[in-house]
Amino acid sequence: MKSARRDGVSTLPESQWVEWEEWGDVALDAWIKERIYDPISFSEKSRI
Repeated sequence: MKSARRDGVSTLPESQWVEWEEWGDVALDAWIKERIYDPISFSEKSRI
């Protein structure tokens, strides 16, 4: 994500990047995982 910002291809607002920089990488990773990241595939969910 940070490389997308550096390369100018990120569609996120600059204010969101500033907020994430204040949080640090650990908080950014947690935010991503909470909202987007789901490591369990659909087939694995049926086993849970």
